[in-house]
Amino acid sequence: MKHTTLTLVTLLCLTMLLAFAAILVTFHLIITNYIETTATDAIYMAISENESLLEASDYSYLAENGFADSSTIAYWLWVNEDYRPTGNFSAKERDLAQWCRENPDVDGDVSYVSLNQREYYVAQAQDHVVVDGTQGIWLFYVDVTTETAMVHRVDLSLLIIMALCGTIACVAGIRIGVSIERGQERQKKFFENASHELKTPLMSIQGYAEGLYDGIIPDEKQAISVIMSETDKMASLVDEILCLSRIESGQVQLKIESVCVADSVNNCLITLESVILKKGLRIETDMAGSCLPADAAQLDTAVINLLSNAVKYASHRIVILFDGRKLSIWNDGSSIDKEEAARIFDRFYIGKTGNTGIGLALTKEIIERHGWRIRVENGSAGGTQFVVDFLHA
Repeated sequence: MKHTTLTLVTLLCLTMLLAFAAILVTFHLIITNYIETTATDAIYMAISENESLLEASDYSYLAENGFADSSTIAYWLWVNEDYRPTGNFSAKERDLAQWCRENPDVDGDVSYVSLNQREYYVAQAQDHVVVDGTQGIWLFYVDVTTETAMVHRVDLSLLIIMALCGTIACVAGIRIGVSIERGQERQKKFFENASHELKTPLMSIQGYAEGLYDGIIPDEKQAISVIMSETDKMASLVDEILCLSRIESGQVQLKIESVCVADSVNNCLITLESVILKKGLRIETDMAGSCLPADAAQLDTAVINLLSNAVKYASHRIVILFDGRKLSIWNDGSSIDKEEAARIFDRFYIGKTGNTGIGLALTKEIIERHGWRIRVENGSAGGTQFVVDFLHA
């Protein structure tokens, strides 16, 4: 795992774990505090209801601590001075009496007790009323076993959710990290290829310029022609790079209007007319007059790139068809194999002919930004065909 992905996964997981840990701790503290408060209030209320059996000095803590009404039920039982239950006590009450005998505290303080997988809040108070010559102790308690069990279940559920979210965060982090790393790698390769593409015409321009300066090139007109040609290539490449960069960064917003595809194709053919005539190519068209919602300028850019590619590789003939649903541009050049077809829209992809460029990558970006699809395939009669499918619009 590379550094970017590892860092992203670590940050996502730590953020997720810290967030859930904070939620878990906060929930646990709030709920346990609520259970303790309601249990204590219930015990104080029970003591208040039995205050006639106690002297004021024994329940003076009520005035100090106060208590609120509580829906929680507190129970009480009376034991002798040796904490021996009288009457028919349940097993849990006998356990509580035994615990109180081992931990005597008749000041009325509420204590938390865990006995035999059950949990209680308990208070003890001295009884100053003598019954049959016996003076005993009142035990007030609230059984919170069900409430604490619920808290434990919620804690466990949150831990499971935290583990699942942590796993999802790891997977998401890996995917995002890999995507970022691929983008960085593409960007690095992009600039390397762009530098290479610009370096070639620059070297040619420099060579001819030095030759002209030193007077070693006899045909100055040819040298100037080469310099101008290479300059045009550089300008075209830079324009395409800047255009693609602006589109990908969202700086170029689509200006949607009704555009006639046939008019766009014809205008682009006029732009390429001199090259077409020079190569002696025959152009055949069969286009419907349908219009589509599109950005006219960007559609022209995509179409002229496709036509330029067709003109470059065509031997004698180019066929352009548009039926309102898709546009196909076929040339009778060599067929394309699967490997090249899969990568032909990559930036600066070096084809088998050694040609590179960014025009088709820019075309694909424009087409997909409109919500359309583009593909390349071999024609039924040989040659290569580019198809723009407008049905996805």
